Amino acid sequence: MTNPDWRRSDGPWRKAKDPSIDSRPTGGAICSRGPEALVAWADAVCERQELQARIVRAFRDSLEAGGQGPSETDLMLFAQTAIAEQRLARGLNPTHLALVSRRR
Repeated sequence: MTNPDWRRSDGPWRKAKDPSIDSRPTGGAICSRGPEALVAWADAVCERQELQARIVRAFRDSLEAGGQGPSETDLMLFAQTAIAEQRLARGLNPTHLALVSRRR
């Protein structure tokens, strides 16, 4: 009698064949290691902070002078950048994040 597990994509033979299956990131994390990942995360933080400052200035101008407020593009870019920042942070070592956070 043959074992039907060889046909299933999640069978034990697949994990033995491809060891990276268990190390894949979960929860939307971007798998990244090393100094490049830390630089990418720091760039995403800076970009988000710049967009946030631009949005706050636009809101302030709209309240003080009756202007238009922040654009849809700025708001969408801010949301996308914040999500990318969170995903990059999930892929980093928590010790590195703590060290970088203390330097700011």
